[in-house]
Amino acid sequence: MKNKFIILTIFASLIILLAKVSEKVIAQLPSPPLIKATKPTEIDVNFKNQTQNVYFNSATNITPPPGNCSLILDNTFPSCITSPITFKTTASNLNITSTKMVIDDKLVNSSNCDDPFEKPWVCESVDLNIGQTFTCDFSSSGEYYVAGYGKGPICSSFCLIPQFKISIDKTPPQQSVIKQSECISHNPKKIKFAFVSYDEGCGAAGSSKNRALAYYIYAYDDKNFIYANAWFNPDEKTFTTDYIKKTQTNVVNTTACDNSSYDNPCILIQPQEGVQKIFFKIAAVGDAAYNYFSQSVTETEFALSNCGTTPPPTITSFITPTTNPNCVCKDDKKCDSSCFFDKYQDINYPSSISCSLSSSLPIVTPTQDDKTSWCQRPKRTKGDSDGDGAVNNLDYFYYVAAVNGGKIPQTVNPNFNGDGEIGAMDREIIVRTLSQ
Repeated sequence: MKNKFIILTIFASLIILLAKVSEKVIAQLPSPPLIKATKPTEIDVNFKNQTQNVYFNSATNITPPPGNCSLILDNTFPSCITSPITFKTTASNLNITSTKMVIDDKLVNSSNCDDPFEKPWVCESVDLNIGQTFTCDFSSSGEYYVAGYGKGPICSSFCLIPQFKISIDKTPPQQSVIKQSECISHNPKKIKFAFVSYDEGCGAAGSSKNRALAYYIYAYDDKNFIYANAWFNPDEKTFTTDYIKKTQTNVVNTTACDNSSYDNPCILIQPQEGVQKIFFKIAAVGDAAYNYFSQSVTETEFALSNCGTTPPPTITSFITPTTNPNCVCKDDKKCDSSCFFDKYQDINYPSSISCSLSSSLPIVTPTQDDKTSWCQRPKRTKGDSDGDGAVNNLDYFYYVAAVNGGKIPQTVNPNFNGDGEIGAMDREIIVRTLSQ
């Protein structure tokens, strides 16, 4: 208990010291874009007589027979779009004089021409002349039905049967996680910062796990020198003032890692002489629909004392680890007795370590393979939540996210004492490990 209070006292002192240094530095930094911005989507929609595809001919005065003049989609649009959406009306039949559009998220009766939806509708246009636009600002994510009809001498009926659906994403990317901060070069000194944010609704094209598209980053030192204050696109390896317009901006002694990508965002900073600490922050993230979202600032600091002139020795392991085939998650939601866990001797772990988590947690349902993987992590009982064999700040972040109702990946399990719940004892275990 005495050691615990000593650790907490040291932590508190470090936090107070960091707050004083950060307050001095942050006051001189430009404000980040702490608002959500959007790049509007425009969709062309076409109205025509669906009964006879005969166009009005002014020379011969031939008009197609009256029919249902309904809306059709005139062009393709991205699967990832955001609101507001502006619809621009066109008409294949020149005798269509005006149009009407309705958008809703519930389809109650598809054969009811007057109202197949449930009023009140999400959006409803006034009568639009051909060429006019109609904008709908959707209130939430989801799928929406789009219906409309044309009016004119060739239109015999006005039917609101929906012609297509659109999927809207208004969900922000998840809170960024700084996965790594380490010294990768000693002369000259170079510090690597690796980070990530997931975006299940509208991730960057080409990313394997729905990653965010861009990050607004700050990097500065204890002498108030700013290295970067810009949007960073990890795949294009660019720094910009506006990631939508891609307006380039200068950064100092800061580059993208050679292997940086949407799946592996990463930058390198070469600090100036005499610097003691580098501070790195992520203030906002952007998605592929050109929304950008402010978020609780994700931050870390790196002490240059950890980046000496002599690189640490490389330890090579000649032992190839093997997986115990009998170590599985059993039907009773307990790990098999043959599974090995590295435990603290003075902590009362259950006789059988659980391979389940409370159903109240906001986590995608883990597969049986995920659960078995939880059993095959020897250091899980000391704080290894993601199974990488180490206990670090990312594992602690997952614990904090889970205990506060945040969403964590289905492969992660921050239940370190093995009772199937996430609580105070789990925090005690990981804080103890990180303090060693």
